[in-house]
Amino acid sequence: MAVAVAYSARLDTPYLIQRGRSETLVCRVYRAGALAPVTEAGSTVTIYDASDTPVVDAAAVTVDADGVATYLLAGATTASLALSAEWRVAWSLVMGDTVTHLYDSLAALVRRAPAPVLTEATLYARVPALDPSGAAAITSRTDFAAQIDEAWTQIVNRFVEAGRRIELVLDPSAIREAHATLTLAMIFEDLAARNPIYADSGASFRLQYETAWGRLAPATDTDDDGDADAALPVRGPVWAM
Repeated sequence: MAVAVAYSARLDTPYLIQRGRSETLVCRVYRAGALAPVTEAGSTVTIYDASDTPVVDAAAVTVDADGVATYLLAGATTASLALSAEWRVAWSLVMGDTVTHLYDSLAALVRRAPAPVLTEATLYARVPALDPSGAAAITSRTDFAAQIDEAWTQIVNRFVEAGRRIELVLDPSAIREAHATLTLAMIFEDLAARNPIYADSGASFRLQYETAWGRLAPATDTDDDGDADAALPVRGPVWAM
């Protein structure tokens, strides 16, 4: 019997599946700092709705040139289904060790998945020294996509941890300040690992992020009908002990 290798699936956030829109679901698997190719033959995905009924049942996955498992969920499959935050995606992937590995992730069928509004231009306007074309640039990096993406991932998961659904926020620009300050905190914390003079800036942006998160109260579609109903704080009440 083959000994299973401890592969890791990069499932950073719940899948937000837009109803009636064709969506490509992706599962990247890693080992030892590199993508671990999935074996296409025998690899499947099952997508469950809120009642734990398969919407897609053990469908064959496609493996791209990098060895990443993907599945194209047709918009027609979800067009008439009820919106719900209680879906689940279950991957059954045959890996290089010849063992079938199981990876599950929460999912939601949503009206619309929000997209971040933060760009490098925003960061350069806030801190011109980050612009590599500027006269007093402190870094030669030409993009901060990794930090922007990771900060957004952390914010999405913080919504989940707070019992909130980010897909019900109708104006993603409301999250802009929290996203910008968290991204800047990550950038300057990374710079501080090379030069301690940036540590105070990293700590300052981290504090600004927590302040921005504390006052975040975006317009929210509480009944999932497509219209804003209330401006709800993301941070719940603090109870005195």
